This record gives sequence, structure tokens and C-alpha cells, in this order.
Amino acid sequence: MFLSAFYAKLTPRQWLTLSTVFSLVGYLLIYFANWWPVENFIYSQIVMGILSGIGAGFSFGIICITPQNWLDEVISSVSLEIRMTSHIGTFEASYFITVPKASKAPQPRDGLSLIKLSSSF
Repeated sequence: MFLSAFYAKLTPRQWLTLSTVFSLVGYLLIYFANWWPVENFIYSQIVMGILSGIGAGFSFGIICITPQNWLDEVISSVSLEIRMTSHIGTFEASYFITVPKASKAPQPRDGLSLIKLSSSF
């Protein structure tokens, strides 16, 4: 949500750098927690999870948002005929391609039948 709201403020490279820093700080924190007292380990796990989660969220947002902006620009620049052919192709594929029905193999009703089936191979 934060990335979507402020995406235009930074470039994708800067968002990726920010994501990398958050993730790296989170994982380094959990690495160095090895030398902290055991009773404080839970706090380092919580902070590590938050920081690494923020970094992973930024990365995932960059993966989803950046190509969508590019795709919107490309689609607006192509002609109407090219945009229509993708929909026609999708309709044809959904009409002509059929999914085969699954075969109804007899199912064992108890555990003994299952053992007999597995031992017969």
C-alpha cells in the first residue's frame, strides 16, 4: 500500500535499493542476534520479520507495478486492430480448446485396500 501511494516519488531503481537495504538489515539483525541474550531473541525475530517483510513487499510491488506502467504505455500507443486481436484470440482459444475429463478410477474405501494397491506395484 505504501509503495502504491508513493511509487512516483522514487525511481524503480531507488525502490529496489530501499527494498534491498530493508531486507539486508533484517537478515543481518537476526544473524547478529546469535550473540545476544536468549531472553531478548524474540524481539530480534519480530524486528527482523518486520524489516524483511517490508523489503520483500517493496520488491514484490516493484515486480507488479513497474511492468504494468510500461504495458499501459505500450497498449495506448498501438492501434485498435492489434488490441482487438488479443481478445479475439482469447475467445477462440476458450471456444476450441477443451479440457479432457478426469477418469473415474475406483477409490479404495479402507486402509487395507490402499495397502494392497501400493504393495502390488
